[in-house]
Amino acid sequence: IIVSDPATGYVLGLGNYPDFDPNRFNEFKMEVLRNRALADLYEPGSIFKIVTAGAVLNEGIADMEQVIDCSKAVVAHRGRELRLPRDHHPLGKLTLRKVISKSSNRGAAQLGLRLGENRLYSYCRKFGFGERSGFGIGAESPGILHPVKKWDSLTITRLPIGHAVSVTPMQIHCAMGALAN
Repeated sequence: IIVSDPATGYVLGLGNYPDFDPNRFNEFKMEVLRNRALADLYEPGSIFKIVTAGAVLNEGIADMEQVIDCSKAVVAHRGRELRLPRDHHPLGKLTLRKVISKSSNRGAAQLGLRLGENRLYSYCRKFGFGERSGFGIGAESPGILHPVKKWDSLTITRLPIGHAVSVTPMQIHCAMGALAN
């Protein structure tokens, strides 16, 4: 659990489970001794769509009422046809507001394509992914955010939905705090 003030980013509390008694640390298994909020990596999935949506809104590429055709299974990109990730069920045409609230993979992928590789990557970095948060206690992982030159042809449609990236709970928490702020 991480609790912070979104206006300042000040962490008010942080707790991990399972926990351990630091006075008897040698009685616990090594995997319990790490700070999971800073060290554990996972593929964030749909929560990462806030990065894509925030970037598109900030760049003026779309507004909340922009309509996106989420029924498209394939799009043309740089002279190739790219298969878009599927949604859990057909969604049709949605406003950006609905793409976010219904968590459309196809909608987010199309937003990523509108941003382009370099801007999408830049916003991922601006939200703090691929680097340590600077929280100040040791063993923090920077996560994994590959530079654009290492992307394959599908990364532009997978990164916007939280695939092809690994993050820490603290990184996601900080990104949500930036959005809340």
